[in-house]
Amino acid sequence: MTDDSVITVSHRPSTSDDFWLQESKDRFLEVYGLWGYPSVAVDGHYILAGPTQARELDTLISDYDSNYSGITNVSLTGDNISIGGNFTNMTVDIWTISANTSKTNLVTNHTNYSATQTVDIEGDLLVIVLSKPGYIALASGSSMPANDYIPDGGIDSIGTEGDAISGTTIVIITLLLMMISLPATYQLFQVMRSTPQYEEE
Repeated sequence: MTDDSVITVSHRPSTSDDFWLQESKDRFLEVYGLWGYPSVAVDGHYILAGPTQARELDTLISDYDSNYSGITNVSLTGDNISIGGNFTNMTVDIWTISANTSKTNLVTNHTNYSATQTVDIEGDLLVIVLSKPGYIALASGSSMPANDYIPDGGIDSIGTEGDAISGTTIVIITLLLMMISLPATYQLFQVMRSTPQYEEE
């Protein structure tokens, strides 16, 4: 995307990933209720779930008018930040973004503005996110199916979970059948190995 007014912030699911940040995981799960990858939240309102729906991101952004109001000005003095605007019942989060030769837009720090106005300025960008606290229910931004993915409820099981048999159950049943048939199988091998005795007439 080439629009300078848009920044993409992603959560990486593995702690071994260089882009991992615990605060990002907390927000991913507790605020947006997302669990699958990839999931794209647009302007805190719409969701695109899965790789098929994610292809519609450009269309959704071009057709969507953001009704933004909140932050009016920002000033930074040293590592102290001052943000002006109407934040009633809102949360302000500040993310420090860095880049190096191999990685771009790497989140290196998170600051909650209500807890402290001191931010980490050892980076290239500060991204300020204004949001309502608590769970945010997202509306689907796509008319395409997302492989039974429901943003507010996870996977739609479509009533098939009772009919499915887990792999563990199959292994246990197989082992029980083998144990039951073992004595009969042993006797069969004994009969096959014994030499036939013929009676003389």
